[in-house]
Amino acid sequence: MKFDLHFVETIDSTNTALKALAKDGAPEGYVLTAERQTSGRGRLGRAFFSPAGSGLYSSLLLRPKMPIRPAALTCLAAVAAAETVRSYGKDCRIKWVNDLYLDGKKVAGILTEGALDQSGQLRYAIVGIGFDLNVPKNLPASLDPVVGGIFDRPLSASEREAFLLRYLERFAGYYERLPEIAFWEAYRNLQIVFGRRVAFSENGTPKSGVAQSVDRDFRLLVCSEGALIPLERGEVTFIAPQEGD
Repeated sequence: MKFDLHFVETIDSTNTALKALAKDGAPEGYVLTAERQTSGRGRLGRAFFSPAGSGLYSSLLLRPKMPIRPAALTCLAAVAAAETVRSYGKDCRIKWVNDLYLDGKKVAGILTEGALDQSGQLRYAIVGIGFDLNVPKNLPASLDPVVGGIFDRPLSASEREAFLLRYLERFAGYYERLPEIAFWEAYRNLQIVFGRRVAFSENGTPKSGVAQSVDRDFRLLVCSEGALIPLERGEVTFIAPQEGD
């Protein structure tokens, strides 16, 4: 897989911009990376805090030639990203479905978007990822307890590019083996949710349970009220242990 790298200082959203380029015929492997996003987006319609000087915000355009669900691409990206961070000696883990955690704090998030053709297959997919290379400055109070940084010093431009290339090479290594899901075992082994009590929503109903595992379709299996519930999407939050648990 060949990459066509493009760097900008400021953009509204790398995913939004790359969507427009994809519609105009940009090739697979087009990578758009920004120093800062003014309207960064995360999953579930949330804003993604993307200030200058601390992060690396990048989107990759894919044109899959085989059936693949966007959720699987998200999980592929999570494994590639976690392995990249771990290659620097950091014990990075994955919180289902798309967040990377280091020392108990979130250091990266992933957003996969795409367009379907008339047969229902992906015409293109955009895998966006935001890395907090350092703890962002001027964090909103709501994010301060949960957002961390991968490194304890700012990286030079060449170091940032080397980090990005290391991630892209790992991504390509798994992507080129599709439809073999060679990253499933790694995705499962890197989870921080198993055995933890979590809160979630099923069909709009708040529930809680204990996260057990991830199946081959990357659904989180949660034991709740004696039943094993497979979660395909959404979000889980950790629940502090109750007395007697």
